[in-house]
Amino acid sequence: MTRTPFRAVAAIPWPTTLKGAGTVDLLLHHSRDLTDLDISQVDEVIAQVEHTLISASVVEFSLLGPGPAWLAGPAANSRNAVLIAMGMLNVALEVSTPDALALLRGHAYATSRTVDDIARDVANRRIPAQDLRVSSNQ
Repeated sequence: MTRTPFRAVAAIPWPTTLKGAGTVDLLLHHSRDLTDLDISQVDEVIAQVEHTLISASVVEFSLLGPGPAWLAGPAANSRNAVLIAMGMLNVALEVSTPDALALLRGHAYATSRTVDDIARDVANRRIPAQDLRVSSNQ
């Protein structure tokens, strides 16, 4: 939190040709800015960016191709699982992104496991999001 001014992220999936390749991440300075996003305008801009990238041959993407080797590496997969688990906790527990990460860290500490391991279990639904909820009587 001390190294970045951003406090919220909107991860929007690529709409057509790049669908499945990941998301376009919009970094916002205030979490309240998420509620002011006009999704239809965001979708339109992302579609235009995607069209430009494809038509200018800036990117080549195939659903059948392996992609860059580093993307399939363990570090990228672990980090991706953390981001997915945080998003799942955002929705399931109605908590902020920093709180979702804190819940993952707390559960990892309490169980003597890594955050990456807990995140993979949450993302794969081996640990229900509700199991990470902090009760008010603790």
